[in-house]
Amino acid sequence: MKFTPTLQHPLKAIGSVCKRWQQIALPMLVRDSCVSLRVQREFYPSRRFLHVCMGLMLVLKTRRDLIGHKSFIQRILDRYDEGRKPSEAYVEDTLVKLDGSFLDALPRGERHLRWIVSMHSETEALLQFISQHNLQHYVRTLSIHAEQAMQNRPYHVESRINKELCLLWKRIFRTIKPTSITIVAPPTTMVDLGSSKEETFDTWAFEMRYHFLEFRLAREEETDSDRIKREDYERRIDNAMLPLHQRRPWTHLIYNEGTMIRGYSHYEWQEKEPPKLLRGILNSICSSQRFSHIPQIRSFAYISYFPYSEHVRNVMISLSNLQSLRHVAVRFADTDIISDPEKLGKGQSADCWQEWDLSYRAVAGSAMWFSKPGTTFESYDSQTPEVMTTIVDNVSAIAPYMRRDGTQLRWIKGDPEEEPSTKVQE
Repeated sequence: MKFTPTLQHPLKAIGSVCKRWQQIALPMLVRDSCVSLRVQREFYPSRRFLHVCMGLMLVLKTRRDLIGHKSFIQRILDRYDEGRKPSEAYVEDTLVKLDGSFLDALPRGERHLRWIVSMHSETEALLQFISQHNLQHYVRTLSIHAEQAMQNRPYHVESRINKELCLLWKRIFRTIKPTSITIVAPPTTMVDLGSSKEETFDTWAFEMRYHFLEFRLAREEETDSDRIKREDYERRIDNAMLPLHQRRPWTHLIYNEGTMIRGYSHYEWQEKEPPKLLRGILNSICSSQRFSHIPQIRSFAYISYFPYSEHVRNVMISLSNLQSLRHVAVRFADTDIISDPEKLGKGQSADCWQEWDLSYRAVAGSAMWFSKPGTTFESYDSQTPEVMTTIVDNVSAIAPYMRRDGTQLRWIKGDPEEEPSTKVQE
């Protein structure tokens, strides 16, 4: 089995001793499942699960020589010739085992189909394993790792991939109901997996290998009324084609952009624009809440080491539109990164710290100003006393309506109307 973080997992060895031990080990083994959406560049193992999507059938219709004449997909293509086009619902629910070696011979404009095939193949193998062993109720978390970088796609390809991803989420959540799902992917791929937009040509300037996105559902905090509403919602959307953020009434969102420190090394670095994925995700969530109030994000954690302050300000403006938000946590500094000459490159540490300082002002002056009374703000930047002092001074100056909670970097918002002299600064 390969649905664990490492191949050398002790539970795998325990589960192979006997059937009784297997019944004990398997639920623990799949509790924190993971699947890699890796495109096999060198070869495609025989008898992979191949998703029969409309796009792939249209290509194979003109290149029947790619697949031979004895496959199940050949019979589907014959229906086209007979004028009986399969319904879209039929195609969505069709997965076949087929040698996928022909995928490398696809035309250049259809190479994205390899990504779709790999995406469905690996996930379906995981779901079938879980179903065969009746382990659906034991899966608590699911991690999805993607290495493929999707770039320079025409519009029709983008819309096709988005549809296939909605189908992927549908398959996953019809089988399992994880309370947490984490995605690790390059920014250009996170655009699709997170139903977002990149909106910049400067992604290359920041050398971000991966972004991290996590949605969580705090089941332990649910009331009986919340549980009934959630179960009713999930029954209604069981067969729906929805993006990830609408598959469950998520309550917590975590996003890690890594570091933008490489951006400071470029000439006129202020004009470089980092990927705007997080802003796109937040805007998609806000749009969804206008109609279904799903998801209900109450807690948001944002990690981005030495980000651009203008980027943070735009993120915070989008974040302020989440009506259910009650807690914001950020981490914007890492002293190990800033002290590493190799990572800093030709950048100036003074520029990084100045943008860090302005980023905190953007959080206090945008997101917290528009949040409701009682909302808490927390900083995880407590590496040195100097850093902590700067954060306290910034919050005190920009947001005097925030009441510090003890000696930690945590504040609770009061009512700004009680502070008539307060002036918002951004």
